[in-house]
Amino acid sequence: MKKALFIAIALFSLVFTSCGGHKLTVEEAEAAVVQGENENLPLMLQKLSNVESIVIDSIHIRIVDEPMSGYLYTTWKYVVEKTIRPTVDEMMRGNYSSKHIEEQREKQVIVEVSNIHQSEEHKGYIEWQTGWADAYRVILNDMY
Repeated sequence: MKKALFIAIALFSLVFTSCGGHKLTVEEAEAAVVQGENENLPLMLQKLSNVESIVIDSIHIRIVDEPMSGYLYTTWKYVVEKTIRPTVDEMMRGNYSSKHIEEQREKQVIVEVSNIHQSEEHKGYIEWQTGWADAYRVILNDMY
């Protein structure tokens, strides 16, 4: 009796878990992350000073089992503001004003994407975390 009950429970759990969900594929994860991040970029750009644009060039998933992780390869266009102070010779000639120059730059930055998984609360949704703050620090280091 115990053996039959054990087999019935094992079969039920096997059927329940195999029918319970669709396994997330790498292609689905890549598409969801790129689409979601492209939709959020305009709002994020408003918060980043001197950054004019960010383009997601490609995505690479390196861990293919949930939770997946990988990298976004991005291109950032930004402005670096420089102040050029007058030299001693210029100051001797009466020129005390500094020159302000804006230089356009472009840099490729790799952004980490982690914890890519199907939402347990919302069926059909894919969730992830993106390291935009770390990527912005790379740009800030280049600015100053």
